[in-house]
Amino acid sequence: MNNETQPSSAYIFIRKQNILHRIHYDEIRYIQAEGNYCYFITSKGGKYTSKISLKQLVLSLPDDQFVRIHKSYVLNFYHLLKIDTKERLAYVGEAALPVGRTFLNQLTDRVLII
Repeated sequence: MNNETQPSSAYIFIRKQNILHRIHYDEIRYIQAEGNYCYFITSKGGKYTSKISLKQLVLSLPDDQFVRIHKSYVLNFYHLLKIDTKERLAYVGEAALPVGRTFLNQLTDRVLII
């Protein structure tokens, strides 16, 4: 399936200045919230800002791909490299993201642990 025929649920548009950028969910590594702003960090090195609360945003993201790990962070499960359960950190690329106490079980329940 090419990019032009993918369903609209496979991507979102994020405004950067006066331009709307189409960002595929697969490109988003993680999302960081500060107040009513969310910062989208992509695998292509981009950083996009949107004025939306994380609580609102989480409701519109596919829950099979994105998981909330902290009051200020949502990560793309497919970019998760490792989890440090002692330090409560999730590694996405070079970034070490904090994992909240209440979100740790939710995160580890989604991975196959051997």
